[in-house]
Amino acid sequence: MENTEIKVNLNDIKMQDGMFVYGDYVLAPQKNVFNGLTSWWLSKKLYIINVYTTSTQNGEKIFVEYAAKMFEQYIPYLETIYRKAVA
Repeated sequence: MENTEIKVNLNDIKMQDGMFVYGDYVLAPQKNVFNGLTSWWLSKKLYIINVYTTSTQNGEKIFVEYAAKMFEQYIPYLETIYRKAVA
C-alpha cells in the first residue's frame, strides 16, 4: 500500500440506506450467513472491485467516526489495487 494519507471530515460522510457515503466511495455492510458477522466493504463509483475493511457482530452498528477511519485507511489501498488491476 502506498503512503498516501487522506483526512476525512466527518461532516462529509452521509448515511444512505444503511451505508456510509463519502464522495464517490461507499462503505457498505454485507451479512455473512455462515458466521453471523457483518462484513464492511469499501467500493468506489464506476469501479468493479471492492475491498474488505472490517467485521462487526450481528446488529452492532458502526459510527461515523469509525467509518471515517475506515475511509482514511482503505481508500489509498483500494486505489492501489485498482491501478494494479487496470495496468
